[in-house]
Amino acid sequence: MRTRRALLALGMAAVSVGFRHVDLEHAPPRPIEHPGGPAAACQADGPDWPAPGSRWTLRRVGTGSYGAETGTIVVELLGRRRWQERDVVALREGPITVYVDLAHRLVARVQRNRIVARYQPYEAILAWPLHVGRSWHDEHVAAEAGEGEPRVVTATYRVQALEEIEVPAGRFQAFRVVRADAVERIARWWSPDLGIVVKLHRERSPLHRRGPGVLDEQLVSYEFVAAADP
Repeated sequence: MRTRRALLALGMAAVSVGFRHVDLEHAPPRPIEHPGGPAAACQADGPDWPAPGSRWTLRRVGTGSYGAETGTIVVELLGRRRWQERDVVALREGPITVYVDLAHRLVARVQRNRIVARYQPYEAILAWPLHVGRSWHDEHVAAEAGEGEPRVVTATYRVQALEEIEVPAGRFQAFRVVRADAVERIARWWSPDLGIVVKLHRERSPLHRRGPGVLDEQLVSYEFVAAADP
């Protein structure tokens, strides 16, 4: 996998997103040729972040209980921080600062110095090394503003494929990582070349406390500065 990126990478495109049920379990991956051989190509050893100051734009389209989240958002990688005695990587998503640990596990969301969501000890949205067929179990306590008492969340994760996908920003090889719990299903496509999630599909069942809904997210454009660890 590429470990360093060019000084400036820019992809721009218009976006048009339609909705339909996506059968993530049986979606066939597009074939990819790997010059370095299967062992080198099909594993990512860690989160190869873009450099601090890098930005990318996502288009989100929601229906049902996700309807309020429709729109375009710019994400900026702020870099490493020390937050509540933890080493984290900070990302700004509009008015929200998102903290993930150095292994790309979700820790908290903060708005104007107010914690709006916290995941203890973390939510393991990715695990390393990442390769097709890997699965893991995650259990954490989620405390979210406006959602009542903290609750225990249990989910399973599985890396279903390494496939070529097309989003408005271009074509990318990405690991399809699917998370499932009793009321929600999330698929993320994480690009080892860019070091970010380039596509997301999220479905809430009618049993979800907020009701059913679908959220789709795609990378529209990206602008990375000189590559370095955050």
